[in-house]
Amino acid sequence: MVSDQLRKTMTDYQLDYIPISMVEPNEQGPRKDPRDANWASMFLFGQWAWDGYLFGAQQSGFMLDDIDRTYTHGFQRRESLTDTVYNFGGYPHGYFSSAYNAGYGSTALRGEQYRDAGIRGYEFMVNKSQSGPFGWWEGVDYPNASSPWNIDHAAGGGGSNQHMWGQATATKVLFDSLIAQKSDGTIIVGRGAPQDWVAAGKRIALDNFPTLGGGRVGYAATSTGSQVTFTFSGDVGSATAFSIELLALKGNITSVSVPKAVVDEAAGTVRVPASTKRLTITLRHPVDVDGTALSPTITGKAKIGSALTATVNSGWQAIGYQWTRNGVPVTGATGASYTPTKADLGARIGVRVSADRAHAYTTTLSAPEVGPVIGPVPGG
Repeated sequence: MVSDQLRKTMTDYQLDYIPISMVEPNEQGPRKDPRDANWASMFLFGQWAWDGYLFGAQQSGFMLDDIDRTYTHGFQRRESLTDTVYNFGGYPHGYFSSAYNAGYGSTALRGEQYRDAGIRGYEFMVNKSQSGPFGWWEGVDYPNASSPWNIDHAAGGGGSNQHMWGQATATKVLFDSLIAQKSDGTIIVGRGAPQDWVAAGKRIALDNFPTLGGGRVGYAATSTGSQVTFTFSGDVGSATAFSIELLALKGNITSVSVPKAVVDEAAGTVRVPASTKRLTITLRHPVDVDGTALSPTITGKAKIGSALTATVNSGWQAIGYQWTRNGVPVTGATGASYTPTKADLGARIGVRVSADRAHAYTTTLSAPEVGPVIGPVPGG
C-alpha cells in the first residue's frame, strides 16, 4: 500500500525523487521550505535501506533505486542556502542545521554517489554547528555576532542541547561508514570513508569493534596514494569475511596481495577471508590529495522528449559517452546529452562516461541510472 501510493504520487507529479509526503511533492505542503531538513527524514528514521541490508533483508524497488536521486534533488534545492551539500538543513526552531545532520547521511551508504555523506555531515557539525563542546541543538540557529565562540559557530538553537538522539545517529553513521557487520558474518570496511582519507600519507584506524560470536576486531589502513594497506587485528568471532569497499576502489584496482581475494573492480570491492591479517590493494590511478574521484551524474527528467545531460565533477574533463537503455548501449547515443524516445518508455537510462583527470590519466565509470522513463503529460 505504501509503495503503491508513493509510486502513484511520483508518477502523477513526474518526480524523480522520493518525496517526504505520500501525496505531494516536497515543493508543496507544510515542509516546502528548502531550509527544512525533513526532506531527508526517510533516510534517517527507520533506516530501512542500510540497516535492513545489514540484517539480510530482501530489498528492491524505487525506495532503493532512487536513493541517490533523492539526495541530489534535496542538495540542489539547497544550493543557494549553504556552501556545502553536507548541511541538510534544520527546523523552524533553528533552520541553519540540526543535531541529525550526520545521521541524514545514513542511507547514502546503501547508495553510491554520496556514500561519504555521513562523515562529511559530521565534519560539518564539528566545524560549523556546535553551540557548546560536543553539543548541538535539535534545530541549530544561524551563526551570528552574538555567539560566544571566537570562530564561526552557531550561537544557539531550539529543542534540546545536548540532543542525544541526534548525536547517537551521528555516532552510528560514523561507525557504519568505517566498519559494519552483516548478519551473514561479512564485515564491511570503509564504505563511507571519504576519498581524501586514503590519499598519500593518510591513516584510518579503529579497534575493539564487537562482532557476531563475541569477537572484537580492529584495523588500520595506510596509503601511499597508489597502494592502500590494511592490517587486521583482534578476534573475528564468527565473522566470515572482510569486504573492503572504499570509494577510492571503484574502477581503480590493479591487484591485491591476498590470493583468495574476490575482486569486483567496477563496484570497488575486495573480499578476503576473515582470517586475513594483511592486505595490500594496488590502485590503477593514485588517489589525489584532494580526494576527487570521477563521479558522473545525469541531470534532467527521465521523460520522453526531455533532454538528459551527463556531467562530471570538478577536476575531470569528459572525453566520451555511451548512453544505455536498461544496461544495453543505445546505438549512436554517444554525446553529452540524450533525449528519450518512445522506445525508452518504462526503461532506465544510464550513461558510461570516459573522463580525463588533469591530463594525467583516463578512466570510465557509469552514472547512476534515471527512470523509469515516463511519457509526456496528456495535453501538455
